[in-house]
Amino acid sequence: MKRLLTTSTLLLMSASALSVAQPADRRITRDRPAGIRLTLPKKPEKAALKPVRGTLRLRGGAAATGLTGFYDYQSNGASPGYLAIRRGTPDVLVTTSMVSAEAGSIDAASAARRVGYAYSADGGVTWVTTSSIFDLRLGFPMLQLDNGGRPFVAAHGDLGEGDRSFLFVSSGIAGIGDYYPLAELPLETASGRDGGVAWPTFVLTKDGSKAVVFGSYSNDDDQPEAPLQVATVAIADGATQQRWRDLADSTLTNTSGGRTVAARAESGRIGIAWYKYQLDEADGDWGIWYSQSDDDGTTWSAPVEVLGGSRVVDDYMIDGDPDTLSAGANLDLVFRGEEPQITFTGNVNGLIQFANVMFWSPSTGLRTVAMSNQVEGLGGYQIPLQKRQQNMGSLAYPTISVGDNGRHVVVAFTAIAQRAEGDGTLIEDVVSEAGFQYYRLWGVGSADGGRTWGTPFIIQDFAEKGTDSASIEYPAAAETARVVGGALELPIVFQARRYPGMYIYTGSGTTATDPGPMSECSQYFQRFTVTPSMFQSTSSVDAPTAGLAATAELLPNRTSGATTLEIALPRQSSLDVTIVDPLGRVVARPLVAASAASGTNRVPIDASALNAGLYHCVVRHEGGVLTTRLEVVR
Repeated sequence: MKRLLTTSTLLLMSASALSVAQPADRRITRDRPAGIRLTLPKKPEKAALKPVRGTLRLRGGAAATGLTGFYDYQSNGASPGYLAIRRGTPDVLVTTSMVSAEAGSIDAASAARRVGYAYSADGGVTWVTTSSIFDLRLGFPMLQLDNGGRPFVAAHGDLGEGDRSFLFVSSGIAGIGDYYPLAELPLETASGRDGGVAWPTFVLTKDGSKAVVFGSYSNDDDQPEAPLQVATVAIADGATQQRWRDLADSTLTNTSGGRTVAARAESGRIGIAWYKYQLDEADGDWGIWYSQSDDDGTTWSAPVEVLGGSRVVDDYMIDGDPDTLSAGANLDLVFRGEEPQITFTGNVNGLIQFANVMFWSPSTGLRTVAMSNQVEGLGGYQIPLQKRQQNMGSLAYPTISVGDNGRHVVVAFTAIAQRAEGDGTLIEDVVSEAGFQYYRLWGVGSADGGRTWGTPFIIQDFAEKGTDSASIEYPAAAETARVVGGALELPIVFQARRYPGMYIYTGSGTTATDPGPMSECSQYFQRFTVTPSMFQSTSSVDAPTAGLAATAELLPNRTSGATTLEIALPRQSSLDVTIVDPLGRVVARPLVAASAASGTNRVPIDASALNAGLYHCVVRHEGGVLTTRLEVVR
């Protein structure tokens, strides 16, 4: 198969600015050129390349899990929690997915919606599959394993009373066993609204005695938004509350509609991140928020704003003036040690050609880790409204995994590919014959805990010689990945379908497409090796992280009182040092806007007034930001 894209670079991204050739008024040409339209199946170059009906042949040894069937979207926004690895046995994997065996109409597809499950004991080479864990209309699942490897799945369905969340458990240990509903979560919200708490996400407590479940209220026109809801389920007998509880202040936590993801740290700390809707034009708090609990979900910290509203930034200066950065609704969360790591989509100035993927942790702050057109073939310029797939932007569904060494972080995401002239006119566009975008799977990595990031790389292409053409969508990475010799082995599942498009949930002006054979829309597993060179950057989209090769170290980093921060600078620089708590709140400022000489600079740190716990010293200098861990003991 011929290469789909040229090797020309679309945009030149520098460390300090984003320079883009755009017309003065930034208009994007709406006339759609012929572009590249994959005619599938293509005529084979050789007999050996003839497309095979059934599972698609993908690159990198990707294997079908056996979960097959059409459904227009697998998630409402959060990275689907579809993949788990049994602790201590990395070759034992389990996965889930939402499928439907019908594609003829919305009613038929919706009624046939089920949650499937698959299991592998050989590292993902072969899979044993059950297409439905329970004979009930279910959707939007999330999977977790307990300490012994027993799988739990949360999903929502309808018993005739309105959407309701369920927690299922298997009688088997990691393998295929009979599932049964451990708990029917409450119908009523904390304020008494009933029938509609859906899109559940959950974590199991460290001791395995409880599941902490979160849900979003699926409101209608007659009832206002509700806060995020939380409930607990006793694993021993499935006991739960009569009503959900509000997670926090409703002004900050109105329903996220499935844009919610939760995770648990090794200590037992539970974190939750969510996308908050904008209630009206005066609401400037919409965006990504985070809260955590250190008592198994009983109490929660005040929500922390990761990126709220439309923030004016000066990192890009597209027209020579500061630009507006805002968050998208796709997100994921894991823990690196005791620290939350959040990835989500965003954009600059609300434009598709400046869509990006962002990363946040309390110690690093906000980072842009990938941006449309940062490298050739990544992202696009326009998607006609009638051809937009459900909940999919030009860059979509980032999912995050951390290395077992505590340093490496990888974000994977799916993205379209377009190439345009300087005035925005498309000259290449990878779409199906019906005009729907093909997506491919990308990754970007950090080897220093998210402070600096490499250049984006392709994990799974939408077409390559010797493979079938496919659209790669809805990735879900394992929370933890093994690091060996500087290379990270990333376990990941995703949906691949030969024909992209909208089959069921067609929006205004959208025509449903022919989905082709049902067997050609399946979930796949891949174990991708992120090599050391992939963690190295050849271009940057994040001005604050680029620059001086400075270092910072606390001697000692564990103290009950005084310690010393040693900062090595290659040249004279201004210096600012703050101490932040696990939620990123500044608790001390040992050094403010000081002038520092080249060489080693020593800053005394007084931790005597701090409570016991984990903190980070954040060092800002003219070339970037450094962080180092501080543990206060009493």
